[in-house]
Amino acid sequence: MKKLNLIFVTFFGLGYFYKIPGTVTSLLITSLLFFFFEILKYENLNLICISFILIFFYSFYAVKVTEKKFTNKDPKEIVIDEALGQSLPIIYILYLNLNNEINIKIEIYYALSFFFFRFFDIFKPFPVNFYSFYAVKVTEKKFINKDPKEIVIDEALGQSLPIIYILYLNLNNEINIKIEIYYALSFFFFRFFDIFKPFPVNYFDQNFKNFFGIIMDDIIAGLYSIILIYLINLNFYEFKITS
Repeated sequence: MKKLNLIFVTFFGLGYFYKIPGTVTSLLITSLLFFFFEILKYENLNLICISFILIFFYSFYAVKVTEKKFTNKDPKEIVIDEALGQSLPIIYILYLNLNNEINIKIEIYYALSFFFFRFFDIFKPFPVNFYSFYAVKVTEKKFINKDPKEIVIDEALGQSLPIIYILYLNLNNEINIKIEIYYALSFFFFRFFDIFKPFPVNYFDQNFKNFFGIIMDDIIAGLYSIILIYLINLNFYEFKITS
């Protein structure tokens, strides 16, 4: 298992590539996804997003158990982060393509996604959308508990995720039952996962007793809620088709 995790985090050994493993990984991911999405025409966006989420969260565990093998705190051999980061804009390009919103040659979009990602990965501008991590980090010391109940921005972020997904379904005319039911389900599902903490929610809650763990367990609870809403919506859609 340790060997498999090492292969996973180095992206089949690309992390050992001389000098520029991150760039090589990004280029390979761009090429592979172009092949799958544009040549083979694999376009199941829902399954792609779910697969990405599962790989994303598994990568935390895989990196944690393998990083001790390397001397640096951010070892260049670990390139699964580059693989995941580069995949995001390409999945967005697929979304644009499926909605007929591509206005220039699609190859240009793929090239831009590669160059933009490499730019931001190398120069690392401050990620404004992750301000909550910083805010929790500088305030958590004011409280006694490791996960203080007074800090609720994590719940706000986690609960927002399934609601944003409901908005996405609504904008794409994929709502198959009353929308109020979706909102109610998003609340109950999120609270269930936030309270009972199935894996990997409990993993982040128990192993990261800091600002990162405070927020990430709720983010995962929100993503679990999205998966359940997706499955329920899919079942109602199939019921409508057959009836």
